[in-house]
Formats: sequence, structure tokens, C-alpha cells
Amino acid sequence: MVHGIEARHVSGNVTLDSGTLQVSGLEADFLGGKHHGKWQADFSTKPALCSGSGNVAGISLLKLAEAMEDNWITGTASGSYEVKGPCAGGFWESAEGSSHVEMRDGGWRDVSIGEDGQPLEFSRLKGQARLRGGKIEISDARMISADGEYQLSGTATLKREVDVRISRIDGATVGYAITGTLDEPKVAPLSKTEQARLKP
Repeated sequence: MVHGIEARHVSGNVTLDSGTLQVSGLEADFLGGKHHGKWQADFSTKPALCSGSGNVAGISLLKLAEAMEDNWITGTASGSYEVKGPCAGGFWESAEGSSHVEMRDGGWRDVSIGEDGQPLEFSRLKGQARLRGGKIEISDARMISADGEYQLSGTATLKREVDVRISRIDGATVGYAITGTLDEPKVAPLSKTEQARLKP
């Protein structure tokens, strides 16, 4: 989980109608970027159901990593999201949702996928993800780095566990499995069979 994240200059329009509390036009400065969206809590159901949707722009991934107390990623991110689940203390563990994210000019400090041993860097990483059961499922993701374009798929959990496969999509037989945790990832080459399964 992430602790220490603060939103500043928060504003929105609050309404209460037939047991539903809604905050629309929700604007906030967030992790160095901007958030715009709406959230609501429906208390007419048992249990109460919370949901939200919106867009973010210019989010600092380094600030996010610092809030996680490990500077594992850098760059900026923008995207959109939708999420809903029971309005309980474990909202994110039981919520379901989807997002579309684009990251630019960043890197994963503890991952190296080349022979030079340098940390993974990308000029652009774009893809979709789905949240369910405390797990983020990554699909249809593409990453552009200095040595080529890669396809990504796999999962990450709210406990920071990762199981991701990446493979070059230009015909080169280069692919890797990234497992372990965000702050202590393990990288291993993929077999040709595993790489073939990743090809679009």
C-alpha cells in the first residue's frame, strides 16, 4: 500500500440525493500533477457502494515512489480510471476497476533488461490495466526504450508483488520475466516458447 500521499487545493461540488453522496468536478493537485473527476458513495445499498472516475495528468512517478518509501520508478504519467467497490476500510483490496495510462521519460531503477547492466529506461510506456481482487492485471501495453519496442503483460498486487513478461516486438528473440517485488525485482530471460506466446 501507499502512505503519505497528499492532495492539495482540493475543490468540488457536493450533493446529497436519495442516500447518494456525490462529489463532482473534483479538482486537486496530486503528486506534482492534476486530477479531475467525480466520486460518489451510495448509502441506499448494503453495504454502501463507493465509485469514482476521472483523469490525471503530469503525475510524478518519483513522488509516487517516494510515498512508497522506495525510489523504484521515475518519469511522468497521465491517464484515466474507473473504480468501484464497497465503502469499507479495505476498499482497494475489494474494488474493481480499469485504467488507461501513459508514462513518459522514465525508468525502473532496479531492473536491467540489457547486457550493459544499466537500469531500464523508457521514453514512452502506454497500456491498460484492470484492478480486481487486490491485483492489477496489465494488458495491451507497449514500451519504447533505447534498444527497441517491447510488449508487456502480467500482474502486480497491492502488496507490491510483480509477475510481468516483456518481449521485443520487432522480431528479435529477446524477452524477460520480471518477478518478485517492486523494490526487489528478479529478472530472467524468457524461453523462445514464452516469447512466442507474447507476440501480438
